[in-house]
Amino acid sequence: MREIITSRDDIFYTLTRHGMDREKAYKITTAVRTGRCFAGKHPKWADWEKEMHEIGIPDWYTESMKEVHYLPPRAKCVACAIRAYKTAWIKKHYPEAFSEIASMI
Repeated sequence: MREIITSRDDIFYTLTRHGMDREKAYKITTAVRTGRCFAGKHPKWADWEKEMHEIGIPDWYTESMKEVHYLPPRAKCVACAIRAYKTAWIKKHYPEAFSEIASMI
């Protein structure tokens, strides 16, 4: 579970942890997170994939990177999780107030 791609930071840290240059890791991360590498269509993807394989990135990881349409930054993921937790807490402990607020939206 630790190696699953959940945000753009995961790709960058995985690549740098395996020894890739930070600048190249950032370029790959940016291309993947915006969906430009979807289905391996980026012009440099074949070279990047070969280089990632040489430094020890597993094949399943590079295949997963080719399936990404968009990846949010980790801070946005955390903010959404906190918002969902707060909403659930209010809904559980103050159901009347929650239904009033929900009806106004």
